[in-house]
Amino acid sequence: MKKNLPPVNRIHGHNSRSKRGSTYDSRAKMIQRCTNPNSDHYHNYGGRGIEACERWRTFQNFLEDMGERPAYWTLRTGSPASSI
Repeated sequence: MKKNLPPVNRIHGHNSRSKRGSTYDSRAKMIQRCTNPNSDHYHNYGGRGIEACERWRTFQNFLEDMGERPAYWTLRTGSPASSI
């Protein structure tokens, strides 16, 4: 019998231990590309000075500003060297 897990890290309903929503994953990968030198794509983003705004470090703020990720859409930069 499975026990219901407490809603840890799921205030917004997009992150659970078994499945993350596409909106949550898109934001998490964006933060990694911009901040983690070990990320495969850091050289194209953070390594070129592209940053994610401080407000988006919290998923709830990102979701409030951007809404749900539409199916088949991705996050992209507006220009070669800008803040996301």
